[in-house]
Amino acid sequence: MLESCKFYCPLRENPYPFEKTMFKRFFVVAMFGLIAPLAFAQEEAAQEAAAQAHETAADAQASHEGGDEHGAAAGGIYVVGKYFTSPGASYQHSGHTIKGETASGFGVDVGYTLGGPLAVEFAYSTGSGTVGEGQIAPISHLSASTTTEKVTATANYSSMALVGVYTLHLSEKGGLIGKLGLISETEDLGELADAASSSGVVYAIGYEHKLFGHNEVVVEYEDTNIEGPRAYTLFLGWKHGF
Repeated sequence: MLESCKFYCPLRENPYPFEKTMFKRFFVVAMFGLIAPLAFAQEEAAQEAAAQAHETAADAQASHEGGDEHGAAAGGIYVVGKYFTSPGASYQHSGHTIKGETASGFGVDVGYTLGGPLAVEFAYSTGSGTVGEGQIAPISHLSASTTTEKVTATANYSSMALVGVYTLHLSEKGGLIGKLGLISETEDLGELADAASSSGVVYAIGYEHKLFGHNEVVVEYEDTNIEGPRAYTLFLGWKHGF
C-alpha cells in the first residue's frame, strides 16, 4: 500500500492542507488590517491639506479684492467725514484772559493703509464758537464807579494735521485707534485778537466699529499741546474704505 503511493500520494505533496490554507488567509487579513488604516489616514491627510490650501487661497483673494474686515487693504484709501465739538478753555493772550465757549464744526480725514494695523492720515477741520474777554469799563461817563463787562466775539478755527495711525483689532467688527502726529491750527478771534497760527503735537485715541461693507462708525478723543480757547475735541465720524 505504501509502495503504491510512491507514484502519487496527496498526503506526501501537502501533508497539512488545512493548516496552510488557514495560515494564508490569516496572513492576508492581517496585512489588510495593517495597510488599510495607513491608506485611509494618508487619504484623510491629503484631503485636509487640500482644504487648508483652498481656504488660504480664498482668504488671500478676499484680502486682495476687498481688504480686511476693518477697511481697505494694504495700499487702500479711506475717507472719514466727521462732526466735532470742543468745550471751552481759558488762556492768556496779550495780558488778557480769553475764555472760549463750546465750539463745533466739521472735518475730513483722508487715510492710506500701509498694511496690517498701520496707516497714515491727513486731517482737516473747520468750525466756530464764541469767545469772551473780561475787562473793566465805566458804567457811564458821569460816574467814576466801574464794573466788569464781558466782551464777546465769534471765533473761527481751522486746522490741518498729518498723523500716523495704529489700529488694535479687538474683534471682526471693532478696534481701538491710536494717533500721533503734527498739527497746524489757525484761530481768528474776531475783534478780540488778530488771527494767529500755531503748530504743535496732536494725539488721539478712539474706537471704530464696522457696520457693513467697508463702512464704519468712528469716535475719537483728540488733544494738542497748543494753548487756545478750545480744550480737547470730540469727533464722531463715518469711515468708508475704497
